[in-house]
Amino acid sequence: MKRWFGATGTKQLTTRFAKQQQHHWFGYQQQQQRNISGFAFDIDGVLLRGHKPIPKSREALIELKKNKIPFLCLTNGGGFLESVKAEYVNNVLKLPDEFKLTPEQMIQSHTPFQEFAKDYEDKKVLIVGGYDCLNVAKSYGFKNAVHVDEYHRKYPFLYSIFPPRDITKEEYKRMKQMYSFEIDPTDRMSAVLWMYESDHLGRDLQIVLDFVLSKHGLPGHLQDYNFKNFEQTCKLVMSNQDFLYSSSFSWPRFGQGMIKLCLQSIFKELTGKDLQIQQYGKPMKVTYDFCKKRLNELAAKNGITESVDRIFMVGDNPLSDILGAHNAGDPWQSVLVKTGLYRGDLDHQKPAHFVVADAFTFVTQHLQY
Repeated sequence: MKRWFGATGTKQLTTRFAKQQQHHWFGYQQQQQRNISGFAFDIDGVLLRGHKPIPKSREALIELKKNKIPFLCLTNGGGFLESVKAEYVNNVLKLPDEFKLTPEQMIQSHTPFQEFAKDYEDKKVLIVGGYDCLNVAKSYGFKNAVHVDEYHRKYPFLYSIFPPRDITKEEYKRMKQMYSFEIDPTDRMSAVLWMYESDHLGRDLQIVLDFVLSKHGLPGHLQDYNFKNFEQTCKLVMSNQDFLYSSSFSWPRFGQGMIKLCLQSIFKELTGKDLQIQQYGKPMKVTYDFCKKRLNELAAKNGITESVDRIFMVGDNPLSDILGAHNAGDPWQSVLVKTGLYRGDLDHQKPAHFVVADAFTFVTQHLQY
């Protein structure tokens, strides 16, 4: 699924990007004294289109591997283990065994959560997204992760409009008769990790806001019913802010950016304050910094002792891939391809350092110099 816009759903870019210098091949040739390069590829619209490979994308990755140039995939998708996503891309591209992508080369929107997992090693965190996200979180080191499905099953009164998942109506009726409407103090959460799109949005909005509005992560213990002196004590982390994405349907679908907007609006209405969110995914700088670190680790495995001093972000979305590379700054360079969302020319509204037909074209040009 291809992500489209940022959290606001608009196509606004700051003027400083509009004024950035446009780099051409002759300019690129003049800067070859910096020759430790790395690549980051978006997946949808760059390597794949739906469930089919984009022509020559397979060859682009093979050429980089042959030349021991570190590269990885950077996607705002998620919901699965990196090993599962890598296997999927390998199968679609039909990469030979010696050229297969490894889990370390797969950076999903929530992969950088690994960086702060140690801070919550012995603390409970609530996981929101498909149920597979629970296994993902535990693989990162969140040992006491609890999925929102499990929490709802234990405390069904938190959202009584519909019964918890996998519980029959008869069981639900019996549960209602046993309600104590109290939550065990040991079930407080230190943070909420919204890892992927919700499959039960109404419930998840309610329960997540219960935590965010609570006193130290225990729903039902509000700091102030009037919210006059409210201070947010339960951290909320979200993996991407894409407002829309394209699917097999002709009209775009809402992504996690819409969920973020809902949370912000409700929180603002109740408290008069801005919701504090620790945001990841493209185009956030923290995600690109994580990728830079990972590329240096991959380079070291290839026997490269120097740090990567130029990273090419190859993407098809000016407001995600390209904007993120510009936000991250040196050593990132943006490469806009025309195999996905973007089909036009380089202009002041959609700046990129390079605009090319496809990923293979840029890789072959790079290898020539």
